[in-house]
Amino acid sequence: MKKVRYAIGALGIAPAMALPFTNGAAAATHAPGNSAKRVTLTTGQFAPDLTCYHQADHSGRAHSRNLSEYVDWNGANCVYKAHGELNISVSHLAMRTRAYSRPGGARVWSNYNSHGTFPGGHTSFTTTVNRDAGQVCIALVFESTHVLLNSGGPICVNT
Repeated sequence: MKKVRYAIGALGIAPAMALPFTNGAAAATHAPGNSAKRVTLTTGQFAPDLTCYHQADHSGRAHSRNLSEYVDWNGANCVYKAHGELNISVSHLAMRTRAYSRPGGARVWSNYNSHGTFPGGHTSFTTTVNRDAGQVCIALVFESTHVLLNSGGPICVNT
């Protein structure tokens, strides 16, 4: 129902203008609806975009039989990049990179990078993480199926 303001003029009552009623005190409050329709957002979804920088004095390495990982961060858990290298040349692989809030904590980021290079008989991947993380783990997986390569990790570095 539209509410119309009226003004009393010298000649009688006439509609002055049709404006919606704007009294905030009279506004109805809405009761919450069905809780099954609610969406809960995690704090990670509100996190601002970060810009992490390479800091050679804050880096870590992890090694397995055929795979090595190098991660660098800014000294305050802001991880810049993760690099993985397999000591043999294998095509059709991807590097799965996962960042966790802390060692053994909640996953805060995940990525698959299928743009490997093959320098000197090795398979090499570099992924820009640019996230706050307490641990970064990499694994090499087959590009088409994401099945873990035998001896392809995962290996982790704590930041």
